[in-house]
Amino acid sequence: MQDQLTEIGVVADDHFTMWALTGLSYRKALSENVIIYGLGQLGLFHSNFPDVYTDDGTTKTTYTYSTANTIGFALGTGISAFKMNLALRYCIAQPSYERSGDWLGKNGAKKVTIPSNNLFIMVGYEF
Repeated sequence: MQDQLTEIGVVADDHFTMWALTGLSYRKALSENVIIYGLGQLGLFHSNFPDVYTDDGTTKTTYTYSTANTIGFALGTGISAFKMNLALRYCIAQPSYERSGDWLGKNGAKKVTIPSNNLFIMVGYEF
């Protein structure tokens, strides 16, 4: 996230997200070698939102964020044909982070909710 705007330097630390999900799926064979499926999952979402630093030459701003844990869920669908698998999975969580920092001399400490909506496109081979 370095230099998103030409006048302001923006730097962000690393972002880490982990999903631990379990759920149910329904599979339907269309033929001997072709199967379609759908699934629903529920589980734990863990995230470390990046700290953000900006400097426009006169004002420096730093925001730090806490780690967040919350419940997340996923919906997905896929097709398996001749042991090749193509799947879509949409994962949703609403983690809340404790944010602290200063901007123009004002304390910006507050709790913020930053949605995490992820679309995964997966391709694989079934052994």
